[in-house]
This record gives sequence, structure tokens and C-alpha cells, in this order.
Amino acid sequence: MKTSEILWAAREEIAKGWCKNTLQNPQGKVCAAGALQRVILQTSNVYGKTWDDDLIKQYETAAAALVAAIPECPMIDGGELDGEGHFIIKSIPSIPLWNDNPRRIQQDVMDTFEKAAIMAEEAGL
Repeated sequence: MKTSEILWAAREEIAKGWCKNTLQNPQGKVCAAGALQRVILQTSNVYGKTWDDDLIKQYETAAAALVAAIPECPMIDGGELDGEGHFIIKSIPSIPLWNDNPRRIQQDVMDTFEKAAIMAEEAGL
């Protein structure tokens, strides 16, 4: 599935029901990150199973496309190992912090997914 298709499908999941402060609430509504996860797992026919490298790459690519459509995405401290096994601290964008902003509304999230999907289409993703 292309990145743009994942983003369009995730937008539809948000349109069905959106939530904050959790990936999915008891009513089945999802946050931005939860919508990406649901689409990727459902379309891969492994929903409820372990993420493999391909699914992780799909999620990372779609999440990066979404972040590119978010002006001033909030950052959190994170890190990674460098080639020599040293932990490097760096700031990384946080889709959950953006989603959970008290001023954020469902339409904002849907509009951002739409913008990200269009940008991904234009990039051939």
C-alpha cells in the first residue's frame, strides 16, 4: 500500500471517530497515531500480530509524511544508537502530543491527514 493511500485511509478512520490521550478508546475511536496503526495492520492482514520490519517501515514513512504536514510539530526527547553503539539523545517529533493538544479538534486532524496525503501523492509515495 502506498503512503498516500495509508494517509487517505487513516483520514477516513479519523472521520469515523477521533479521540485524544489513547490510541483507541472503548468506542473504537482512534487518535492520529492509532489511525495509522489500524490502517497498516488491517491492510496487512496481520491485525493483532507482531509488527515486522516492513510494517514498521510503512508506519515510519506514513508518520514522517504526516509530520511534514504539521507546522511546528511538538518535539519530545528521544534518542538512537549510533554506528558504534553509543546512545545519542535528540529531539523527535511527537504526533501524539500534536493530536492531544487541548485546542485540537477532529477537523484539524482530518485536514492535516488530507494535506499529508496530497503531499505524498505529489512526491509519488
